[in-house]
Formats: sequence, structure tokens, C-alpha cells
Amino acid sequence: MVFFNGSYTAITQLNWQPAQPLKVGLALGYSFYPDNTVNLSGSTGSALARQPFDSAATAALRLGIQGDWQISDRIVLAAWVGYVNAQARSGPLTGNEADIWNWSANVGIRDLGKKGSLLAIATGMAPRVTAIEGRAPDPETAHLLEVFYEIPLTDNLFLTPGGFIVFLGGSGGNNDDIWVFLLRTSFRI
Repeated sequence: MVFFNGSYTAITQLNWQPAQPLKVGLALGYSFYPDNTVNLSGSTGSALARQPFDSAATAALRLGIQGDWQISDRIVLAAWVGYVNAQARSGPLTGNEADIWNWSANVGIRDLGKKGSLLAIATGMAPRVTAIEGRAPDPETAHLLEVFYEIPLTDNLFLTPGGFIVFLGGSGGNNDDIWVFLLRTSFRI
């Protein structure tokens, strides 16, 4: 393949709203990465989730399901789950497969404390290899907890304090948790 150095991803998505407060989406994709270009997880999650077969060419079937439920005018719950079935396409591991999972769940509450504000709390699991042929899967995984509160200062100016914690950073078990605090200013026109 000439384009993109041989790497490509094709994705399709179907969205469905069975009832006014509920939305569901299903995504299906296929990716191919030639030798020495593999990055299945977009540089998130474990090293094994990024390159389950080291630098060998890899194909990946991707499946995702997501949904959100508008509980009230102010509260929404949302979640998604992602699955990748990866297959080695070159080298001594040709034909070996790996299963990679990730997920997230969150809640958003509008107008809490001030009209126009948004409190959001999210948690999730970074991409993790749960099964793989020819080697051990990830023994542990990184989890994320994020909280932020967006405060409108004017109709167009917002201040957002927040932070997140990555537990078992890097999925190694011996790594320290990662704490990040933020203060963001947004201007919307």
C-alpha cells in the first residue's frame, strides 16, 4: 500500500436513540499497521496494549459500544467499552492473537452551584491486554479518576479547576500513582 506508509484504519458507526433520554452507539473498525509502525492504543494504556507482538505487522478488529442517558435536564450518565482483537501478521508470531479492552463511565451535572456550570466525574480503565497467545497478558492495569468543575465567569469566559489520578501508572504495579491538577481558562465565541 502506498498511502500512509501502509498503515490505515477504517471505521463505521451506527447511532440509535431508542427513547428521548437514551442514546446508544456501536462502532466497528479495522486497522492495519506494517512492521515497526504498530500503535494499537494511541499511546495510552500498557506497552503491551500498544504493541502486543512487538514491532511485527499487526491487524486489528475494533469494536466499541457507547451510550448516554439524560436522567434529567441537569444530569447525564455516559459510558463506553472498547475491544480490540489484534493479530500478528509478520515474523515468528504470525497468526497469534491478543484481546485488548478499555472502558469509561462518567456523570455530568449541570447548573450545580451556579447556572451554566458543569461538574463532571469520570473513571475508566486504560487499554489492557487480557489474553494473548505466546506470552503473558498484562498482570495489572492503569485506572483513571477525573473530576472537573467548569464555572462560567461571563457568557463566553469559563474557568475550570480539576484534576485526575492515574492509579498504577503504566500498568506495571510497581509504579507510583500519577496526580495531575489543572486550572483551565476557556473563551467561547
